[in-house]
Amino acid sequence: MTTIWDREDLLLKLQEDRETKKGRTLFDCLKNTVKGERVFCSFGIPIGKSNDGSLSAVEMLRGVTPTTCKNCDKFVTEEEE
Repeated sequence: MTTIWDREDLLLKLQEDRETKKGRTLFDCLKNTVKGERVFCSFGIPIGKSNDGSLSAVEMLRGVTPTTCKNCDKFVTEEEE
């Protein structure tokens, strides 16, 4: 079975979508953890509407940034670390 991870064209499209975003993106935060196909905040802050507070990895790759991340004082990028 083919997944998104096997499709370079889809991954490039997600990268293009992400690069059009302005400001913070969840992709840029070094304090998120990817487990399987879900993304979690390393501090335990809910970032998605699922029962476990996670967000889809595809949404992160697309450049989606939850409001909690936009206003987070723990948000750390590579330049800030």
